[in-house]
Amino acid sequence: MRHPVLLVPRSPQLRALYAWASGLLLCGTLGGCSTPSLTSHLPPGRGEQLARQASPGTLASTRPNHSSARPSLGNQSPNRTTDVGATKSADPALGSQVVPVSAQEESVAPGRTSIGPVTGRSPDRRSFARRLQLPPELPGAESPPAVLPPADDPQARAKAIENLFPPFGPLPSLAPAIPETGLRYTLAELEARTLAIAPAVDQAANAVVAADGLAWQAGRPFNPQVGYEADTVRTNGTAGYHGVYVEQVFQTAGKRQLAQQVACFDITSAEFNLRKARIDQLNAVRKAWYQVLVARENVRITRALAEFSDSIFELPLDQLRQEQIAPYEPLPIRALAIQARAAYEAAQARDRAAWLVLASAVGDPSLPSGDLEGTAVFSAPIVDFAQLSNLLQSSHTDLQTALVRNQQSQVEVERQYRKRIPDLRVYTAVQDDSTTPPVQRTTWNLQVGVPVPIFDLNRGNIQKARAEQARASREFERVRNELQADLADAWQRYETARIQVEAYRNRILPDQARAYIGIVRRHDEEGSVTYTDVVVAQQNLVMALNTYITSLTEQWNAWGDLLRIVQIDDPGLLQPESNAGLTPFEGATIPPAPAADRN
Repeated sequence: MRHPVLLVPRSPQLRALYAWASGLLLCGTLGGCSTPSLTSHLPPGRGEQLARQASPGTLASTRPNHSSARPSLGNQSPNRTTDVGATKSADPALGSQVVPVSAQEESVAPGRTSIGPVTGRSPDRRSFARRLQLPPELPGAESPPAVLPPADDPQARAKAIENLFPPFGPLPSLAPAIPETGLRYTLAELEARTLAIAPAVDQAANAVVAADGLAWQAGRPFNPQVGYEADTVRTNGTAGYHGVYVEQVFQTAGKRQLAQQVACFDITSAEFNLRKARIDQLNAVRKAWYQVLVARENVRITRALAEFSDSIFELPLDQLRQEQIAPYEPLPIRALAIQARAAYEAAQARDRAAWLVLASAVGDPSLPSGDLEGTAVFSAPIVDFAQLSNLLQSSHTDLQTALVRNQQSQVEVERQYRKRIPDLRVYTAVQDDSTTPPVQRTTWNLQVGVPVPIFDLNRGNIQKARAEQARASREFERVRNELQADLADAWQRYETARIQVEAYRNRILPDQARAYIGIVRRHDEEGSVTYTDVVVAQQNLVMALNTYITSLTEQWNAWGDLLRIVQIDDPGLLQPESNAGLTPFEGATIPPAPAADRN
């Protein structure tokens, strides 16, 4: 039996046209046609609602007056195609041209609907079904439609449902999963461990020792030169003069002391670098610590969401088995359940990767996995940018190093100027005089001289030192500006993520959960909402959870960046009352003599 097939419009603008066409079909059925119901596959209450929409009172207020253009349905033949449509619409919301809806020349099983071809004024207009076909290049476009056997064969129908929607089974675990060791770590424990074994900290400590040795060496005087000397040999057939000599260069104008002072500034810079290496190492562990906490919170949420999605998917399956919905309607819910399971597996992989990052940050890649003391969902502290800027300018090692380099460059300029003052060269020799035999005498020689600064006035080195000093004088400003920019960026990211986390945790996620629960309850009890509404509500909830996890991750990443930029050993200092007495760092004193000199 051929029967008319209508496209059920989802657009609010076409709902009036759908009600008008449904009313015509209803009138045709009352007039003697044996057309099956178009709403028999809908849940209880949905068909009655559409029938009320198709009542004559409703149609009178929604359909346009084009009775002269509509063919009659009263005396149609069962084998003829019936056109039901309108050429123009008086409603501006529907547009100036309405595509007419026609019956389809094919047999459709009772209780199901399909998209039928559209006939218009142009005979070459393609059908809705053809125009809405998926491009074959899209993944999944080759999938067959969801079709079930007739209801009069329950066994075949149940088997087809099982084949179309196979059971998921238990939630998968990451292979190989992180073994349960029973260990529990604290942040303070891992911080102490990394300071003891971190190679970067050890290298920075050795750099301090190396700088101390260079400073000690810079203060040493020149070694004397001792040698053998023979003069006037074979004079008058004699052996001449034979003896030893000693030559020594004495540095003048305090150049040796200035060289040692320049080297002592390198000790101070190396000590600042050691402190920076320690703080960077601690912050790397802290940042990785929070990443593990967030990853495990993500595992907890995604597992709960996967289990919840599995249970939600059972509802449309039960309704499908009871022939209350069409076979295609559970597919969006099933897709969401599969997405939730994939998100859970991805969260497990991120958890494993986050632990490996933490172990590497500690300095022990083979660190056994275990639980971490703490959670990622506690309220993050509110910090003020002015407070952070004050902490940064009062203690940051890069700013202190810049000031030390400036003072070092000033001493270096003075040292290069003093190099123009000649050093004193002293030469003496003690010899045996064999030139007047048989008399043997002991003679000595003495030379004292200085180089005359005529050709080399050390102008190149002086120019270089002055240029370096000019560059170093602006280094503090440059470093401060870069640090301020980095601090502003990290603070902005932290504040944005913190506000988002608080908003999602306290308001958005509860509202989305209540909205989802309400839509599901209304669909279950009243049948006044469609599965599309349920799918959209679940997608909104999942998107909100994903945004929450992303914001939580960004919050603790930005928190770690703040600790790294401000360079504080104790995060508790980021409290409003903790740094009230701090003042910006203004200068550095000349460091003391190296340890080798003090011994």
